[in-house]
Amino acid sequence: MLRPALVLLLALTVGMVGTGCASSPTMTADDAVVYTRDALTEIGLREVQVIDGPREAEYGTRQIPVWEIEAAVDGGRVALAIEREGSYVRFVRDVADNGGPLLSQQQVDQLSGYSDNPAADRRRDRLVVPGVVAAVLLSLTVAALVSLSLRRTAARRATAG
Repeated sequence: MLRPALVLLLALTVGMVGTGCASSPTMTADDAVVYTRDALTEIGLREVQVIDGPREAEYGTRQIPVWEIEAAVDGGRVALAIEREGSYVRFVRDVADNGGPLLSQQQVDQLSGYSDNPAADRRRDRLVVPGVVAAVLLSLTVAALVSLSLRRTAARRATAG
């Protein structure tokens, strides 16, 4: 009777842990707006206001799903192509109000390295309780297996001696 219960407990634990191991969640259009504001603010731009998009598109020869979005900022405009699943900036186009470049190379590099997926944040928050439950179930499974092993060892010694 103990073995089926342990198998069930272990299966539940694996299922709970498995829910947290899926690929990155897909960013919504609203997430892309938040991402754009946060990323451009992070690199030092002010008065960030999304003026176009987000629009679903594909980027590059591998046709990576992206959100295309454009923002007006203090001093110009910035257009981004943001991965919908990986949350990285794949393309940056910047134009200052005077027609020249708006961003420094350092700012472009910062944007290329910026990664913050609001969808992943929501998912992580939702998985806190299942993660705790999985940890408790795993602990109970280990404790039950150790107890079973100790009882079997004691029973063997009692019958051998």
